[in-house]
Amino acid sequence: MSGVGRMKARFDCHLFFNALLFQCCWFLAIFSQWYWALVLLLVMIGHTYQTSSHKWKELKLCAVVSFSGITIDTLLKASSIYTFGDELLLTPRSIPLWLCILWVAFALTLNHSLKWLVNRAGWFVLGCAVAGPLSYLAGRSNGVISFSNASLVFISIEWVVIALLTLFLTSPSLFYNRMARRFQC
Repeated sequence: MSGVGRMKARFDCHLFFNALLFQCCWFLAIFSQWYWALVLLLVMIGHTYQTSSHKWKELKLCAVVSFSGITIDTLLKASSIYTFGDELLLTPRSIPLWLCILWVAFALTLNHSLKWLVNRAGWFVLGCAVAGPLSYLAGRSNGVISFSNASLVFISIEWVVIALLTLFLTSPSLFYNRMARRFQC
């Protein structure tokens, strides 16, 4: 195998491992014990640190997206859009620790296994608007979150905001150019 072929195989393996870690983290957080999801998140952070060539950019994206998702979820909880059981709440107004873990894990996929989708802005926004609420529906079917079907609109809006924020953080100039083309008079 040539040098280029080995690099591509290593890159593909990295992307697969990133996606696998996220999916396992998600399933453990929703359907099992949250602390196993935390263990996998720590592995995911270590893997990302080892493989990322832009560590500072990666940290900024992860911090902003995670903080934004956690903040919006906390506001939606405070607004009674949805509720959680009392389990693993840091404060009565906070979201559960397992959901914070999932936000960090999701943010760690954006420059890796989800980069192909982030690079297709329209599809990424649409994917977030649909897949985000579906993820919350899976949590609801497992009894870890409660909300009405009407609340799916708010959850979808949350994910569109997160998608737009991600696009801005990953490619600010591209984001501005796309937005300018969309809103030209």
